[in-house]
Amino acid sequence: MVETGASGLSSQLKLEKYSHCHTDLESSLAKLGPSATEPQKQKALCDILAAAFKGSWNFVGFYDLRPEIHPGKVFIGEYVSEAVFPCGEIDLGKGQCGLCARDERVMIAQDVSKLDNYIACDDDTKSEIVLPCFQYTSVENDDDDFSGDAGGTGGKSKVRKLRTLLDIDSIHIGTFDETDQKCLERLIGLIYN
Repeated sequence: MVETGASGLSSQLKLEKYSHCHTDLESSLAKLGPSATEPQKQKALCDILAAAFKGSWNFVGFYDLRPEIHPGKVFIGEYVSEAVFPCGEIDLGKGQCGLCARDERVMIAQDVSKLDNYIACDDDTKSEIVLPCFQYTSVENDDDDFSGDAGGTGGKSKVRKLRTLLDIDSIHIGTFDETDQKCLERLIGLIYN
């Protein structure tokens, strides 16, 4: 017996779809080239995911942090949806996107109707996943070792900074799970790492 999720996709079919998305995104990013802007890369990912999961997902989009405009909000960025008109801005801590941004952690809602803090953009969305998108930069460590030991540590370390959120809505209850999270994090990594 093949195990299927609430969206009707078997785990194997879901993995195959994500594998194709990964290949397609690599190709799209190569075509865009090194001078591609962040919105161009986001749009490429939105288009690829929306096409791959058409009929199950009704929204794929990014909510960007723009601290220069308002440090306590996220703002709609690139997105693809035929039915959902997204919120233009969301306060940190409000809804799944606001919680994801505030806590810097993945949010998976199996049934959005069960959430007290849910922001509904339409009546068709039944489940949602929101992933934080981090950019990692290498920084030089000082030669000073502040742990009290003699000598310095030197070298490089990676610093992560929350850049944006990937928000995906589905018309089915229970669509998203750890498989989606892991596969989507790999796709995000192609853009932000």
